Amino acid sequence: MNTTIDLLVTNIGQLCTVPAHAGGPQRGHRLGDLGLLENAAVAVHEGRVLAVGSRDDLHSRYTAAQTLDAGGRLVTPGLVDPHTHVVWAGDRADEFEQRIAGATYQQIMAAGGGINRTVQATRAADLDTLIAQSRARLDRMLAHGSTTIECKTGYGLSTPAEIKMLDAIARLSAEHPADLALTFLGAHAIPPEYSHNPDAYVAVIIDEMLPAVAAWQAEHWFGPLFCDVFCEVGAFDLDQTRRILQAAQGYGMALKVHVDEFEPLGGARLAADLGAVSADHIVVTPQDEIEVIGHSQTVAVSLPPTPFGLAHTAYTPVRRFLDAGAALAIATDCNPGTGWNESMQFVMALATRYLRLTPAEALAAATINAAYAIGWGDRVGSLEPGKLADLVIWQVGVRDEAKIVGGLGNCGNTVCCRRFLNNFSIVSIKMVKEQGLALNPSKISGICGRLMCCLSYEYETYLSLKKNFPKMGKRVRTPQGEGKVVKISVLRETVTILFDDGSTVDMTADQVAGREPLNEAPARPGTLTAAQESALDATMRPTPSPGRGRDGQAEETAQRPRPRGRRAGAEAQGGGSARDGAPREAPARDDGRDAGAEGDDQDAARSRRRRPRSRRRSPRAEGESGDQDRDAGRADAGRCARLPSTAIRVPQAAGLRASWRNPLDCDFDQRWR
Repeated sequence: MNTTIDLLVTNIGQLCTVPAHAGGPQRGHRLGDLGLLENAAVAVHEGRVLAVGSRDDLHSRYTAAQTLDAGGRLVTPGLVDPHTHVVWAGDRADEFEQRIAGATYQQIMAAGGGINRTVQATRAADLDTLIAQSRARLDRMLAHGSTTIECKTGYGLSTPAEIKMLDAIARLSAEHPADLALTFLGAHAIPPEYSHNPDAYVAVIIDEMLPAVAAWQAEHWFGPLFCDVFCEVGAFDLDQTRRILQAAQGYGMALKVHVDEFEPLGGARLAADLGAVSADHIVVTPQDEIEVIGHSQTVAVSLPPTPFGLAHTAYTPVRRFLDAGAALAIATDCNPGTGWNESMQFVMALATRYLRLTPAEALAAATINAAYAIGWGDRVGSLEPGKLADLVIWQVGVRDEAKIVGGLGNCGNTVCCRRFLNNFSIVSIKMVKEQGLALNPSKISGICGRLMCCLSYEYETYLSLKKNFPKMGKRVRTPQGEGKVVKISVLRETVTILFDDGSTVDMTADQVAGREPLNEAPARPGTLTAAQESALDATMRPTPSPGRGRDGQAEETAQRPRPRGRRAGAEAQGGGSARDGAPREAPARDDGRDAGAEGDDQDAARSRRRRPRSRRRSPRAEGESGDQDRDAGRADAGRCARLPSTAIRVPQAAGLRASWRNPLDCDFDQRWR
């Protein structure tokens, strides 16, 4: 008997489970185990992963209240960003130019820039402003696949300002879809008011800030809380760092440490000795301390965007850490000065380029190992039974990017891929040519820059209908004589014939496709008898009359007003009308169909003609007509393919557009976002 579950994520092309190793991170050269499954599915119940496995197996074992089709895409655990300074106010973009001119990090900091500049702006900002600015950054992080994000304080550097930052992170955690881990970083820098007495500020952290933070945690934050220290020249030395971290341990806080970014002060060894969850930066860590980290439970966290942003050439020597058996993670270090980067995807790219990680190693470092770098390895970072159902369905390519971002298509509606398309079909330039569209990139390309998906919606119909049309340039016989086919309008089912005298006439495709007997008429228009003119009037569709039906029988419907123009003139000359009982000479069919079949076809045609005429357009050139007609229904056209064939009213364009308006369940995006 099947088990009922909340959600089944199915049709997964490749599933990376990225498993933990022996209940811990992936260590040393074992980094990069993706636990890859193909044609897979994930069973989810009560917000947690219940099972992973083959699609067929899970379909047979579970009945899901909701099914999410991954569309054959890649699915991974949500990315985990274990080191960010994402909450701040103000802007330090001008410091980038200073660094280009040669100023060092320490020089900018000594001149009043750097961290202390952001401290001033953050202290001055009210809580709502701080939250609003930070929420936008979290939104962008989530859009790049980061579902779990560590957030540090450290731009307050006073008890009230640091508590304000804690309040901001708590609010954001309650409001934002991403899960936030909280780190107190009151020891981020020496504030200006203590620049001449750093030990006095250390005393403030230990005696005032830590007790206040512990009290705040007891009241507002029910998860773990970390304490971090920037152990670096110009910030906090090794002894100050030890005192602060040991005091934080006394309040039950877990530890994280900034170490060895610019100078090796022994911070990596201290982190291992104190049992810190992570040691971050580790750019200039000496080999003996690398060995210490390799034999400890402390995760080595590399932040490649920081040396990249500083234009440094030295990056974390990750191969030496892996050789020592260390657990390696990567993070953005998102901050307003040295590494304003919100994308873990970019971090993985830098890791493969400058850290020389393989793509598999980079993914594992950004998921399971990053989760252990914030102490959440038992909750997120891998898709294993019992863990949170925290997963990302990866969209690959520019068409998938358009699906994520959305926008307006050429038709003025939201792009189809955003609203209802689950899979992308192949679209070729042949489809453009078969539909008579001009090869104008601005007309046939979507916002993704590729050929519009809607070009495929009508393609099969065009191919089917065009079989009944003569080829362009072919000489054909008509009731008015012989002429040359110069234009074909598939949607209107007309053919434009050029006669030898230079005149042109639009007539139905059936007239020139050999489905009806051709009258033996003079070769030139104007020499027909009255009876022949009447017969011709019943079969021709004049170009200037968009209100005319497919053939002369359109005026037989009682719901349609009496036509004007050429038809009215013909009736006044004695051509007669079906409504007043006057006989009409119409060519008889010789295509083998009986009268009953012909009547059924006419009834179907009348049904199509009874539809509202508001969407009909005046005649245009072929390329323009085809393009604009398709624009009128492009946004919903894909639905046509999902309807049973009996629901598609062909061949008239108005019928197609009506079928596109059939209601379908197209709320895919709303279900899984």
